[in-house]
Amino acid sequence: MKEFDKGLAQFRKLWEPRFSQLDDVLQTMKNKKL
Repeated sequence: MKEFDKGLAQFRKLWEPRFSQLDDVLQTMKNKKL
């Protein structure tokens, strides 16, 4: 279980900034439509 948790932590570290950027882009697009 610890190995899985370690892998998940690496995955999260890699993807969280990307999802955050995506969220910013989507929010900007949504604001421009209004």
